[in-house]
Amino acid sequence: RDAASIVPGLMSGEIDLTSAQGEVPLDDWTLIQDVDGIKPAGVQSYGYQYMTINCSKEYFKDARVRRAFSMAINRKNIVDQLLFGEGVIAVGPLPPHHPYFNEKIKDDPYDPEAAKALLKEAGWDFNRELEFYVPTGNKVREKSAILIQQDLAAVGVKTKLQFMDFTTQINNLRESKGDLGLLGGAGSVDPDDARVLLSVGTPMSFSHIQDSALFDLATEARNKPTYEQRKPLYYELQEKLVEESPYIWLYHANVLMAHRDIFDNLPIEDFPNL
Repeated sequence: RDAASIVPGLMSGEIDLTSAQGEVPLDDWTLIQDVDGIKPAGVQSYGYQYMTINCSKEYFKDARVRRAFSMAINRKNIVDQLLFGEGVIAVGPLPPHHPYFNEKIKDDPYDPEAAKALLKEAGWDFNRELEFYVPTGNKVREKSAILIQQDLAAVGVKTKLQFMDFTTQINNLRESKGDLGLLGGAGSVDPDDARVLLSVGTPMSFSHIQDSALFDLATEARNKPTYEQRKPLYYELQEKLVEESPYIWLYHANVLMAHRDIFDNLPIEDFPNL
C-alpha cells in the first residue's frame, strides 16, 4: 500500500503489522514512538549503501587516494542525523551482525586528518573537481550526498553534485562517466551477495575495477563447501576491501517495522529476512 497510509493505518487499527516490503516511512518514525497500542522496532538488516569510485580514472588508481576518501567520510553523522540512529556504519558489505563479519575491521575509519595526509602523500591535485552522481528518489541517500560532499571538502576534495533519476545514473556509471556515485544493495545472509560488484568488465562493475584479484578471492570463498573453510577467505576479502577501497561502504539502515500490541511474542526481528 501507499507509504503515506501506513502509519495512519496502524493508528486507526486498519493495519495490524508492517512488513519489510511496506516498512514505516522514516519521516514518520519519530511520530509513532510513543503512540499507545503501537510497538515500533528498528530491525537489523543485511542491506548496505555505498559510494562507487571510478577506478578507471588515472587519479583513482592509487589505493591511498581511495582509502583517504573512505577516511574522510563521517558515517556516524549520516546514521545519527539522517537515520535517527536506526542503522550502523558500514566498513564493508557485511554488517556487524553477519555470521561472516570480520571483527578486525570493525573500527570506524573516520579520520579526516589522516585522510588529508594520505592525499598529500599520494600527490592528489586539490584543484581537481569531481563529478558526484546522486540518484533521486531516496531521501536519505540524497541528503547523505550533501554530508559526504561537506566531508570531502573538509579534506580539500572538491565535488560537484549531479542529481539524476536512477536509470540515468546506472547507465552513466556503466559507461564510466563521472567520478563518484551512490548506490545500495539488499544484502543477504549469503556473504557472496556483493561479489558481482568486484567483477571485471561486467555491467555490475560500477567502480570499473581493473584487477580480478578481489573477485577471484570472493569466488574461491564461495566455492568452499563449509563455513569453517569459507570464513578465513571471507575474512581476508573484507580486509582487502578496506585496503583497496574500490567502493566506500557507508551504512546499513535498519528496517523500520511496527505492529499493534494485540500480538504477543511476535518475532518481528525475523520478518525482514523472510
